[in-house]
Amino acid sequence: MPPSAPTAASPPPPPPPLPPPQKKHPLEITEVLILVGQFIPFWDINPRGDLIFLPKNLLPCLSVSKHFRRTLLPMFWRIVDGYIMCAVPLSLLRKYKDHVRVLRNFSYQRNFHNRQQPQYGQLIELQSTYIDEAKDLILASPCLRNLSLCAWRPRAEDEFLFSHLTQLRTLHLMMSPVVFNGLDPRFLSRALEPVSSSLVSLYMDAIVFQVACIGQLILPALKLLRLDGDCVGVFEELPQRCPNLETIDVDVLSQLSVGHLVQLFHSGGCPRLVNWTTTTGDEKFARVLRAHRRGIKELEAEVDVVSDEISHGIKHHAATLKKLKLLSTVEQEETQPFLLDILQSCHQLESFEYEDGADEWDMTAYLDTANWKNPGSLKSLAFKSYDLTFGGICLDGPEAAAAVGDADLSILGWRMQTWGATCGRDHSRVFLQAVFKHAQAFEQLKAITLNGIVYKRGL
Repeated sequence: MPPSAPTAASPPPPPPPLPPPQKKHPLEITEVLILVGQFIPFWDINPRGDLIFLPKNLLPCLSVSKHFRRTLLPMFWRIVDGYIMCAVPLSLLRKYKDHVRVLRNFSYQRNFHNRQQPQYGQLIELQSTYIDEAKDLILASPCLRNLSLCAWRPRAEDEFLFSHLTQLRTLHLMMSPVVFNGLDPRFLSRALEPVSSSLVSLYMDAIVFQVACIGQLILPALKLLRLDGDCVGVFEELPQRCPNLETIDVDVLSQLSVGHLVQLFHSGGCPRLVNWTTTTGDEKFARVLRAHRRGIKELEAEVDVVSDEISHGIKHHAATLKKLKLLSTVEQEETQPFLLDILQSCHQLESFEYEDGADEWDMTAYLDTANWKNPGSLKSLAFKSYDLTFGGICLDGPEAAAAVGDADLSILGWRMQTWGATCGRDHSRVFLQAVFKHAQAFEQLKAITLNGIVYKRGL
């Protein structure tokens, strides 16, 4: 019997039908949430430009929908400020403790000594007075990146307080040198050794820093060093202690410290050190400026007197200076020629900020391109004064009847960045129109800050 003819292979079964696409709620779309979030003011600014934390503004948003709540709840609880949120029940703090990443002023929290306080274990930033509860939080937070301790009175067992903080980048210790009486002189250097390779920013008393340097403390990653008090005996060892230092925030209060800083700047011992912040704006300040050989890029100072010597000291860095911030209480009649002389000399200034400690400041001359050496390089301009004017118009004067409200989101292409800031709502629209009209002549100018309220072009 002949074999049967081969049959064709059976076709594979059809794939199962795809499930119908899930409809996504608009409030689950990331881009929509970002757009909505721009209009939720977490921060406000007072008339002097200081930030004010306002977590309560997010509370109504948590009640809009489950989608808003799921997304915004971790944002609401990310920062817990005991001063602002002192009346929040402990039960709520414990319930949402896993969302908290930043803890500030927790000693203001009601009944904070209660041992039922939340055990925060995922903090990345802690600001506190040093008490036993703060010590417990430090030991329970290995991911801390920013730590600020006030009134630390170390005990012998605190030598290992920072031993697990391998990710710490910023350390601020507010303490008196007398607290080390009775301790091993090398205690602080041993305590800081575990974080020495990760620290990028350090702030402490100058004498405390000297105590820390008694041991062989090297800070290879440190970029910013801020020291309070006279720094006699500090500058000589900086090249060995902080070889990659970029910015120092120090005052020179004695002729001896002036000589040491002059030597540091002149020698180039810290080759990346090109930024200086100080409150010493006198002849000593000018002498130090002239000693820097490679050119300072960022300078911040409080100028108590205006003189040709100080002006020449700043202009010594006209070719390299990119950021200049000055504060002065001298009347504008004396200060303005001093400032314009500097601005007409700087080749590549990108940011200029001036804070006036007197009663009134007219910023008209600073939006005239003829008063700048290179107006095309300016990117950011900021002024702070009790009475800020432009061409006779007051920022918060009677003309503010036509003030900027939430509906007036754009003026000549400029928008308020700090959405909902109560202070910004009182800014005169006439004032802003005049400022922004003159600002068009500065091609790269993208940000203008007026008493802390930031306006940006093309947002």
